[in-house]
Amino acid sequence: MYVYKISHRPSGKTYVGKSARAPALRWADHINELKCNRHQTKKMQRLWNEECDITLWDFSVAWEGYLGSTDHKYKEAEILQMIPQELRLNDENTLVLTLETRDKAIQMLKDGVRYVDIKEKLNLSLGTISNIKREHASGISFSLRKGYYGGIKEEITQ
Repeated sequence: MYVYKISHRPSGKTYVGKSARAPALRWADHINELKCNRHQTKKMQRLWNEECDITLWDFSVAWEGYLGSTDHKYKEAEILQMIPQELRLNDENTLVLTLETRDKAIQMLKDGVRYVDIKEKLNLSLGTISNIKREHASGISFSLRKGYYGGIKEEITQ
């Protein structure tokens, strides 16, 4: 698994992504999508359309890990957060889940904080919170007595 950066040298703008594909193949995918005007990231496509010159772009591997690891999700977020917002080519709605945020969510789950309160405090989706619980805090159990989660009552017991 790789976390990579694609940088437009003249503007300093950078896209951060992750892939299990070989870096050269993933870079070729991006180039093909850009040339065909169908890249999923609109900011990157607009910048490409201004100057369709491959020599103005750099592709680099920022992190490499093994395929079974979930670390790539957090590494991607950490690398993306190092780039100032105005220089990011990633869409604004790209989820940035760092290890720090994940650890806060785990602690809040262990402390019995409701999903909706974790969502509000950490700006995470309910699905992300559920995934964190499943992957990292599976020892926490729920019963249907107190609080609300999507209309379903819950109580966290340890």
